[in-house]
Amino acid sequence: MTKRFRHWAVAALLAAGVSGGGRLALADLLGYWDFNATNTPAPSLTLDQSGKNNHGTIQGGAVYTADKGGYTGKAGDRGLTLDGTNDSVFLQSATFGAFDSIPAKNQLTVSYWMYGSDDQPLNQSTFWAEPDRSFQAHAPWGDGNVYFDTGGCICDAKDRLSGESDPATLSGAWSHWVFVKNGSEKYVYVDGVELLSSTEATAPMNGPLTGLWLGSGNGGNFSKGDYDDFAIWDEALTPTQVETLFNSGVRAVETNLPTVSTYTPPVPAGRLALGANNALVGAAYVADAGTGAPVAHDAKWSVSQVVSKTLVAPDTDYQPGLAVEWFDGPNWNTSAIWSAATPAPGQYTNSASFPDFPAFRVPTVSYGWNKLDSGLTAAPEYPAQTGWVGNHENYSARFSGEIFIPAAGTYTFRDHNDDYAFLSVDGEVLIDDNTATGWDSAAAGGAVGTKTFAASGWYSIDFRGAEGGGGDNFRLLWDYAGEKQDNADGESTGYPGFNTVDEDFFRSKLPGVSYEFLVPLGTIAKDLSVGAAGQTSVGDQVANVPLGFTLGAGQTYNLRLTVADGQGLVGGSTVINTTLTGVGGGDGGLPGDVNGDKKVDLTDFGILKENFGKSAAADVAVPEPSTCLLAVLGLVGLVATLRKRR
Repeated sequence: MTKRFRHWAVAALLAAGVSGGGRLALADLLGYWDFNATNTPAPSLTLDQSGKNNHGTIQGGAVYTADKGGYTGKAGDRGLTLDGTNDSVFLQSATFGAFDSIPAKNQLTVSYWMYGSDDQPLNQSTFWAEPDRSFQAHAPWGDGNVYFDTGGCICDAKDRLSGESDPATLSGAWSHWVFVKNGSEKYVYVDGVELLSSTEATAPMNGPLTGLWLGSGNGGNFSKGDYDDFAIWDEALTPTQVETLFNSGVRAVETNLPTVSTYTPPVPAGRLALGANNALVGAAYVADAGTGAPVAHDAKWSVSQVVSKTLVAPDTDYQPGLAVEWFDGPNWNTSAIWSAATPAPGQYTNSASFPDFPAFRVPTVSYGWNKLDSGLTAAPEYPAQTGWVGNHENYSARFSGEIFIPAAGTYTFRDHNDDYAFLSVDGEVLIDDNTATGWDSAAAGGAVGTKTFAASGWYSIDFRGAEGGGGDNFRLLWDYAGEKQDNADGESTGYPGFNTVDEDFFRSKLPGVSYEFLVPLGTIAKDLSVGAAGQTSVGDQVANVPLGFTLGAGQTYNLRLTVADGQGLVGGSTVINTTLTGVGGGDGGLPGDVNGDKKVDLTDFGILKENFGKSAAADVAVPEPSTCLLAVLGLVGLVATLRKRR
């Protein structure tokens, strides 16, 4: 259906190209999204036309309309279609102060065009700001009313303006909506005409803002229909200005607005250096991608000390049996993690891969409370290295090494795990059994995987199990029945034609224990004030500033500075690694020596593990992926004496 204008006057003005009577210059436009620039480097961004770079992130399945699908119907004009399910635009820069002048001034104007879906009225929000519903509008709600909330929702006259809407403005045609707050005054305009008003809106808007959405609430109340020309001011527009908006658009109200059709994200940058008296100093900022010059743009950054250690050297020769990493917790009990690539054994780089018992060897895979003897009777057994007796729950293990295939042919593998199983042979996943099953149920027959080998020889193997609760068992079976396969421990498999893979068919090298972790030295807390270019927050500047940490004299530190775009418009972050040595004599502080005993050892790692999450610096560290993973891994124990039962 061809979309039409509700009022003939605006249609005629736009068709004639009339821009309206004199432009009204305002300096308080914080963001304007016309949805016309669809060829951005990051398609998920909708570009801000105000010149303030408050670009929005398109969420859910929201899509641009076809050309001429915007409210004017003219070539080059598009809108944004929201499906009412999970679509919205999130303004990340609101979390870094870009819109905090609104609650500070207690003034607001939000303007947009809406072509509601045919099933309106629906429960929806067309904009929403946090914290505590700082400002939002249900336009409409499912009862057909309009609700304009500011300063929370006790939902009386202090914070809510509400009333009936005209059903004709909710769907079937474009309609123009404006919401204004000016101190205790609030107004709602539709198509340039005042619909609702109040002089009792005494509740101030909450701030600083922690989130701002267009087309939805905070995770719900998703709008449905086509929307165009969203604009937000920290100023209360007058009725005359609102009429100009309706008749001639945002560019008739604002002078000299740019036309932003492309966006090149800035680049996080920074450095670390040794200052006076061994003080660590540095700088972090966001720079123009082309020139490298600092730009007025929020950055967030953290500084960490990198401690690397090889605690157990890996084997140089193969030995019979499988290498084991044993976890006191089901680290592989969800499908999202189950089949995902994991670090090689011994290379511990995230919390899910770091075991409580990191390096020992077992003959085969046959352990658990429900291990069977030759009479199909439970014969509990856990690896001696764990020290476990009795039924144990909430644990997992990874067995790795190589399996010997005695002859070319097709082999079938079966797990008998309670609860989960994963098997990869020669890099091919054969079993991915992510269904919790009782050890003796029909389903516990286990998943089956088949692989054809072109020749005999040794092939890599990775077998994993995870136990939630109840009876438990880890066992790997295959259909090979050669002379070496004697099940010397007298165990019964319970599956005719299948045998537990014997230790003669396994070999491995213990992976050893090597890893690195980050000791957070601090994060510069963001200041939401915006200053000159190159100084957009406290500590976020070109000149070096003290970072609150002193290097030990004569000690060498490996340091890592992580800088991220504070407005969330740059993918990833920049990591700067620097090695600095404190000058002068004395023993200073040894990097990684947490307890001050002049050495870095397991005791330090245990202390870090027990206190992980308690450090304010750790809590606010920049969430750069590699940094987070490495920080976590260094805080997990290495041996039974240090393990923490989860």
